[in-house]
Amino acid sequence: QVDKNGASAVYGSDAIAGVVNVILRKEFQGFKATGEAGTSERGDGTMEHFGFIGGIGSLADDGYNWYVSGEFRHQDQILASHRSGLWDTLDWTPWEGTYGAATNIGASPATNPIFAFPQSTTGYLIDPGYGQNDPAAGQIVSYLPGCDAQSQAMNRCLAIYPGSQLQPATGRFDVISKFTKQLAGDWQLGIQASWFNSSSQEVSGYSPGVENVGGVSNIVFGPGVPVSVVPASSLITPNIITIPSTNPMYPTAMCPAAGGGPAWCGQGLAFQYAFPELGAASILTNTNTYRLLANIDGDAGGWRIHGTAGAMYARMSYEVTGQINWQDLQSALNNGYVFGSGGATQLFAPVMETNPWSELDLIDVHGTHTLFQLPGGPLDLAIGAQYYKKVQDEHAPDAAVEGLQSEAGGPIYVIGTEKDAAGFAELDGKPIKQLEIDAAARYDDYQTFGSAV
Repeated sequence: QVDKNGASAVYGSDAIAGVVNVILRKEFQGFKATGEAGTSERGDGTMEHFGFIGGIGSLADDGYNWYVSGEFRHQDQILASHRSGLWDTLDWTPWEGTYGAATNIGASPATNPIFAFPQSTTGYLIDPGYGQNDPAAGQIVSYLPGCDAQSQAMNRCLAIYPGSQLQPATGRFDVISKFTKQLAGDWQLGIQASWFNSSSQEVSGYSPGVENVGGVSNIVFGPGVPVSVVPASSLITPNIITIPSTNPMYPTAMCPAAGGGPAWCGQGLAFQYAFPELGAASILTNTNTYRLLANIDGDAGGWRIHGTAGAMYARMSYEVTGQINWQDLQSALNNGYVFGSGGATQLFAPVMETNPWSELDLIDVHGTHTLFQLPGGPLDLAIGAQYYKKVQDEHAPDAAVEGLQSEAGGPIYVIGTEKDAAGFAELDGKPIKQLEIDAAARYDDYQTFGSAV
């Protein structure tokens, strides 16, 4: 249905310039299936798409119709390594960055020494500086196995995660069933139920590293959670995560037993390390949406009446991997954890999980009536009312709420209930065939901020 005229009285203020309304078919007999597949010229991003619809009964002959349709769609990932562009660039020095870090652009090593060092998948230790104006602050103390100063200078200590994506793998499966019954007169009753499932797996790359010479922190906030910086007291001030002198990675050979070694001897050392043992940081989502709608149409007293009532519910499984819990990392290092060892995820990067959900309930009743005939055509009146109830409950993962792990763009909260109601009326007619006149009025009452006309 395409209405080029203003239809805000029926469809809301956004319909002032017209409406394109998609109307589902009322009946289908027989069975039909479709399928398609395709891939890119590089053999990735492959897509499979299948659909079907089957129905029985004729509204005209049998007084009913019931049909079921379904659709499946899956698309494979596209890896960053399969395309060329800035996403696979390691050398950012032409843009005032460093090797392996675009985030360093425009930063000065004088204000934060970590910007002087690239990321590393093998790791190296840094003197965070002990004492005011320590000239050794930010100096590399030693390289861990797998790299040395010469290799680092040749940019051989960092690799892009091979599974980093330009496009995530996605999947969708939908099922819709509709039953329509012819009632007395020209009244019809329709009941529709549907289930939609969608999923995706977004994979980025290795951890960006601890970059902790300048300190690490996580700002948390939310309902009942005052704005605060976490962690603060549990880490060495100012929140610098360090490798203690008791850790096997500590360069004790550089600290003579008789004393006289560097000032950092016996003190914790900062580090730069991308934690490849954690694998890639990723976000996994799986959403199920359920809908139940009922509608009734018919004529009564010269009015064409349409009514709809429905309920919808959606729930998502949301998982984030590869995010470091800074307190647990410091604890693991204090207990002798060596970079590259197994069990890193369980020790200091547990999966963050949450299950946001939303609900929408609606009632819509409207009718149209021809008042009388004008020279150019009928003068029609439409009146109606609508009611919506929306509920959303999206909490950040518990670890993000507590400030123990970071959530991209978060912590994220969308919590609340809103009840909205509306009434509308519209007159439409043609005094002459070449002229159409339309007058509309609408009243909306919003629970959150009042009413609008």
